[in-house]
Amino acid sequence: MKKNIFALFLAMLATMVVTSCKEDEGTEPGGDSSPVATVYQYSTTAPQNPDNDVRIRVVANSKVQEAYFMVEKTEDYNAKMKEMGKEGYMKYVVEKGTKLDDIKGASDQDFVMVGLLGPNTVSVVAVNGNKKTIASTEFTGLTWTTVASGSYYFDVMKGFFGEDGYPTKLQVCDYDENMYRFENLFGEGHHLKITLLPDYVGANGEGEYIYVRVPDQGIGLEYGSYGEIGVRDVGYWQGNDAFITQSGYNGFFYPESKAVSIMAQWYVSAGNLGYNGYDSFVPDEE
Repeated sequence: MKKNIFALFLAMLATMVVTSCKEDEGTEPGGDSSPVATVYQYSTTAPQNPDNDVRIRVVANSKVQEAYFMVEKTEDYNAKMKEMGKEGYMKYVVEKGTKLDDIKGASDQDFVMVGLLGPNTVSVVAVNGNKKTIASTEFTGLTWTTVASGSYYFDVMKGFFGEDGYPTKLQVCDYDENMYRFENLFGEGHHLKITLLPDYVGANGEGEYIYVRVPDQGIGLEYGSYGEIGVRDVGYWQGNDAFITQSGYNGFFYPESKAVSIMAQWYVSAGNLGYNGYDSFVPDEE
């Protein structure tokens, strides 16, 4: 009986040894079984426009001999995928797309797509002989509709911008009804974005309002030798959402008049530039 148990133990041990020595294709270095290109997307910075430009990074494994990319409206991408099937669409990208010259073997390549409007899909096909794989990422280029023209007045930063109002347009994003911006407030292509919180409302002597947040953003202008100026609301600065509705630290959007008041905190990498005052957008009289 003991001999049989020992023999069984040896057989099991042999199986374990064989299994542990087997190459795990696709995970061990040099053991990739198929060409694979992974696609990443990143926000752009000046001089690009992050609303409509996107930086793409393609990272290939060791089996990739070449790779091709194509950008199409997501609606067209979905239609062609349905019509051609996955294999047909990969062949289409290879034939009609753009070759990534820096991709061969374990490699990577970055490129920037500019001027994209609406939902777009960027597809990358990795090739090794007859083997192909596809990866994609979707980017929505923002478009905007003007809801009011007017002037923006700075408070804390009036020493930098001046006391006169800056002509601008208040615009709503066509893909997010709660996202607004002041067009070109800081120069061509440099906007101030705000976000409405429709679940947080109130009223005062000026009428009913919706609370506003100011996402953390650079403005494309520099403050002396301290680098680019950034702006955000006090809640983002302090990492505390309680400031959203705390008196003296919040912002308001008045739907009827389209007026806006913002408590913003301005800063550079070296520290705070100021926050204790309300900027205001005053719509033109119709």
